[in-house]
Amino acid sequence: MSNKQYTVPNLEKLLKLQRIRIATAEEVYRESQIKFKKIQVALLKRQARIEHMRAQLDMLKEFRTRHGVVELVRFSGFANARQCWLEHDLERDEYWLKDDVAELKQADREVIEKRRLWLRARVHETRIQGLVKKAKLSMQLFNENRLESEIEEISMLSREGL
Repeated sequence: MSNKQYTVPNLEKLLKLQRIRIATAEEVYRESQIKFKKIQVALLKRQARIEHMRAQLDMLKEFRTRHGVVELVRFSGFANARQCWLEHDLERDEYWLKDDVAELKQADREVIEKRRLWLRARVHETRIQGLVKKAKLSMQLFNENRLESEIEEISMLSREGL
């Protein structure tokens, strides 16, 4: 690369572009966090639903073995249907829970990756800021040296002219 590409204005443009990249990476990172939280909430709801169905099954089994024996004839159809429904829904939700857990793990990996990319963009920004500072300092030193050279030339000319 030639030195023209490392001029202060070019580096400042690069810094602006990097800040846009950071904003974009941060937005993507935040969206991945939101997605993770939504999946986590859905998983917690499913777990609560599973626990509720297990409790209902336990209550139904207890009713059928203890309290409901007397009225089993009257309620046996309902009790059997309810138990079948609960067992079916419980099995289905437990199966879906496995999918939810896998989806949550994937979302967690995405959050980590998006955070890594965001942090990486911030590191690049810091490096570019350092380059801008160095370029400005270099320009300042160059200007000072040039002025000192001009002063020296004028001093030499004035000595020769005397």
